[in-house]
Amino acid sequence: MYKLFVVVALVVLVTAQNGFIPPICPSDFNSFANTQQVVAQHYHLEVSVDFKRKVISGYTQVMMQAKIDNLKQITLDSGGLLFGGITIKSHEKEYPAQYVVASASDMAAQKFPADYGTPLTITVPAEAQIEKGQTFQVVIEVATTNTSYAIQWYEVIFDSYIFRLEPSQTAGKVHPYLYTQCESILARTLFPCQDTPSNKATYSARVTVPNPLVAVMSAIKTKIENLGSTTRFTYEQHVPVAVCFIFVI
Repeated sequence: MYKLFVVVALVVLVTAQNGFIPPICPSDFNSFANTQQVVAQHYHLEVSVDFKRKVISGYTQVMMQAKIDNLKQITLDSGGLLFGGITIKSHEKEYPAQYVVASASDMAAQKFPADYGTPLTITVPAEAQIEKGQTFQVVIEVATTNTSYAIQWYEVIFDSYIFRLEPSQTAGKVHPYLYTQCESILARTLFPCQDTPSNKATYSARVTVPNPLVAVMSAIKTKIENLGSTTRFTYEQHVPVAVCFIFVI
């Protein structure tokens, strides 16, 4: 069972490699996902929303299928995210995986726009033995930051828009309001993914929010669990969609 974690611990676990930027996606120049080698089939988000710290944290589990033999690397789009441990589940076993995150300064030096983010490259352990046609899972501990621009509860300037939704700005003026906007390439700032419409996947999510708030997603609500001071909402989307159409309100 993967548990939610504290963002402070993430800073120690994040790895980076100066100067490393993966190749651009051959089929989409706005993505770094290596979709010619591996494709996402299903995303599961297990997250908790903290309005005081303005952080969404938990883990992303990606069901993937290899398109080549001896898969060595997985590149996912990301931006404004902090990562903890990454595990690959293959042949009913779990393998801790090493990873690197491109730095924002290196991306800027190569003239990539800021909204391209900082791609995440995961090294597949040799013992995982992932071959063409095989399905496997990648589990990524992740938390958002104040540069996760898909999440609109910060006062940020992005593409000439300013987003800030404090309680005083809502109709009731009591509770805060959060919504995400992942179009066109901002899903990568909500969770690591293949942020390209050339790949579509189903998704599910369990979102925990403080009472009396309600979480709504672009999916079918299947369960509500009262956990005391919080409530967990479960959603399922069985129709494959581009990740830009995944949202949380």
